[in-house]
Amino acid sequence: MTRTIELLERNWKYLLVAALLLFIAFSLTDFGGEFVWKYYWGPVVADAEGEPVSGIKEGYNTVNTITYAFLMAISIAIIYKILEWLKVELDYKFFLAMVPYIVLGATLRSLEDSNLFLKPLTYLFIAPVVYLVVGISTLFIVIFAVGLERKVPDRLKLQFMAIPFLGINVLYWNMVYMDGLDYAISPVFVLLLTTIQFVSLRNIFRRKGKFSYIYSTFVIGETLMIMALAYIAMWFLGFNWQNSHMYGGEMIAIPALAFFLTIIVYIVCRKLDTEISRIFISPINILIVMAHLMDASATYRAIEYFSYAEKHVLPRFLIDTTGTALVMFPLKAVTVFFALYLIDIEFRKETEGYDILIGLVKLSIFILGLAPGLRDMMRLGMGV
Repeated sequence: MTRTIELLERNWKYLLVAALLLFIAFSLTDFGGEFVWKYYWGPVVADAEGEPVSGIKEGYNTVNTITYAFLMAISIAIIYKILEWLKVELDYKFFLAMVPYIVLGATLRSLEDSNLFLKPLTYLFIAPVVYLVVGISTLFIVIFAVGLERKVPDRLKLQFMAIPFLGINVLYWNMVYMDGLDYAISPVFVLLLTTIQFVSLRNIFRRKGKFSYIYSTFVIGETLMIMALAYIAMWFLGFNWQNSHMYGGEMIAIPALAFFLTIIVYIVCRKLDTEISRIFISPINILIVMAHLMDASATYRAIEYFSYAEKHVLPRFLIDTTGTALVMFPLKAVTVFFALYLIDIEFRKETEGYDILIGLVKLSIFILGLAPGLRDMMRLGMGV
């Protein structure tokens, strides 16, 4: 295990370049172009159109699922090297700082489902593109915040901190005035929000006497999250840009069910008090458990009670085979159990000294549960 990690560390750049060149060369062939359209870009276009295009349906298939999993593994390797270079500690505080960005990605995806974004902007907010956009943006924000904390003199920190808030205003004004939105909240709201957030960050800086990249990363993400959630709020207040039958109660029922089940898992694991059960009560691991229970709860409620359909390959196969979305709960339990068991017990000695990599893998598992869970919950609540 350790030797494999070391080999990947030494050769990841060459592997990435080789894979990229092969994919480009393949795409330029007639067969490759048709293949890319059928399995990758076609489903994205069908999602944007809201109907099949040239016989291609929206959603995931076996080919793009395997490809996206491979690309995620490559992304983890790249981000690992960047975070290692930054010397960022991936503890539970970092996890919490990432939550606004996860909520942001899920909310933007739900808003795309509601047809808020107009073409061509809508293509940026269809999965998996939206998660790529949010992921890259988050990485740049983390790099900016770390650089701000460690490289910029204290007397200039606040001036530099204003840059992302100004950028948010410029970006939003462009989206509004280039007719990228079917319904637009006034840019004045965004200006007020960014001003309040900047002042709050300044006050934290002055009160604590030092600058923290964790706080700045969180506050920037919180600002973007509030902007996105404001559209969800406007939808429920009746400012709908599309007719739908809302199920607002699910916005409470789904997280309540996930939280209740998480409490049961926590209590049972504390009572058992074994080496295996103890791994599920650490702060980070219990967050991972709750995230995946959130996804399972949202899928179960949406399919069983509101006739929604599952888009992912394996869950769709299991639901079709068993005839019930309840299968999501044992699927999540088995997946999370083995993932955490392998990380924290089976390969614990082999991965010593790779804390950043382990933290990044756990963060990825956390995102894979929370992001789709939140998206499904908001989509169901909005009735889209």
